[in-house]
Amino acid sequence: MKRELDAISEAMVFFKIKRGLIITENTERSEKVDGGEVILIPIWKWILEKPGLSRA
Repeated sequence: MKRELDAISEAMVFFKIKRGLIITENTERSEKVDGGEVILIPIWKWILEKPGLSRA
């Protein structure tokens, strides 16, 4: 996970983005990095929270 956090942090600084997102298998947490904040979210939760994907 360190490799992914380092890479997204570098990209966030380069593109001047304050928040990043990493979709994981089962990890859910928030990490502070040089560029701002990275949210780690499990794929199942990311899919369920996507607007327009609900079957209701």
